[in-house]
Amino acid sequence: MSPPPPPFGRARRRAAQPFDEALDDAALVSARTDLAQGRWQTARSLLARTGDDWDRRGHRVTVLARDPYCAAWAREWLLAEPESADAAVLLALALVRRALRGKEKPGPARQACRDAAERAPQDPRPGWGCSCWSAPSAPRTRSSGPSRPYAHATPTTTTPTT
Repeated sequence: MSPPPPPFGRARRRAAQPFDEALDDAALVSARTDLAQGRWQTARSLLARTGDDWDRRGHRVTVLARDPYCAAWAREWLLAEPESADAAVLLALALVRRALRGKEKPGPARQACRDAAERAPQDPRPGWGCSCWSAPSAPRTRSSGPSRPYAHATPTTTTPTT
């Protein structure tokens, strides 16, 4: 039987180890550490070794893009290798993350997603990044008018015809 929860007013102990998004992928942890220090070559070789395993590649690129300075290092990588599809995808996801957090305007992120989609048409991540915005730049507002988005929301009455 497990012990009872602590009484109100006392904080529970936090887990001894925080959750790591790398999910015990040692190569990803190493690449993430090196990328945070400006060494993008490890990330390049990691993504090259990943190949066409799209689930693993998507996870790895997403985890790498979470680093706050990833966009700067991905730009540096693109300067060194202008035709690199992996660098373009990494830059696109890093810019999308920054734009969603309000640290970057959405325009450059959208353009980076388009560029990455052109360079890597088989990779689904740039398309996912572009789909984070439903409208180009219009803010979402709630309408209080009589229009309803669903036909079943407004009952209609019909008169029988004879």
